[in-house]
Amino acid sequence: MINQSDYPLISVIMPIYNREKYLNEAIQAVINQTYQNLEIILINDGSSDNSAQIMECWAKKDPRIITIHNEHNLGLIKTLNKAIQFAKGEFIARTDSDDIVFPHWISSILKKMLSDPKILVCGAQMITMGNEGILSKNFRDGYKFEFPSEHQDIVLSFQFRNVISHSCVLIHKSVFTLHQLRYDENYPHAEDFKLWLEVVKIGGKLANVQDYLLYYRLHENQVSSLFNQPQQNVGKKVRVEVINMLLKNSGIEYELNYPITQEDILQVWLNTMQIKMSTEIQKAIIKVLHYNL
Repeated sequence: MINQSDYPLISVIMPIYNREKYLNEAIQAVINQTYQNLEIILINDGSSDNSAQIMECWAKKDPRIITIHNEHNLGLIKTLNKAIQFAKGEFIARTDSDDIVFPHWISSILKKMLSDPKILVCGAQMITMGNEGILSKNFRDGYKFEFPSEHQDIVLSFQFRNVISHSCVLIHKSVFTLHQLRYDENYPHAEDFKLWLEVVKIGGKLANVQDYLLYYRLHENQVSSLFNQPQQNVGKKVRVEVINMLLKNSGIEYELNYPITQEDILQVWLNTMQIKMSTEIQKAIIKVLHYNL
């Protein structure tokens, strides 16, 4: 356990847009955290349902809750960047208004981050719930995602997919203050994936705790269902940037285009020959490139 006297303030950010159906459960889960030194920033992005009223009702019950209402819908990325400006905590905890975090969500991840100050972003494992929307075709109710826990394994996995859940992540505030990073509006629906890459580029470590700390709801109105194909396309764009970074770190100066072409693959292969890279590593690189065509 973390010593009570050493509890840093955590700013929980929950963006909300037309989530009256799930919002009470999501807020209650944050209220129920075993870790209590929180400010809970609920930011309403121009909802047209009863989300605003639900937020204000909770604010009357718990003085840790701060409510913000956008005059009109700004979209998720602008809303997240706006909320960050209000955050006073040493760490920012991100969760969504349709998901449910476990009671020890913050305490478990914070313990990991305090044990290694180089960790700037830390997520957790998650379990799906529900059976609606596009994702439910591939992930049944109760499916357990297993993400790698160590930095190097996470970065290598980024060549294939995003393995840090944005719905249960803690981010050190220095990412946004000292390093001046923000969610990038040029990467809609994959803004988190892009941010994790930028954290790696500034020398920060990534991690996942091995605990299951999130029920990730599958439904037809979630971003991953409504914008599934655009999300996949932007995610692939980030993966190409990850591959370019890893190629450069391996001594290959050739920069891939997006989208990757057969000519790109040929040029990378020629570069691996020039620097006399082992056949095993050559095959691994080419396999990654073909996956991301």
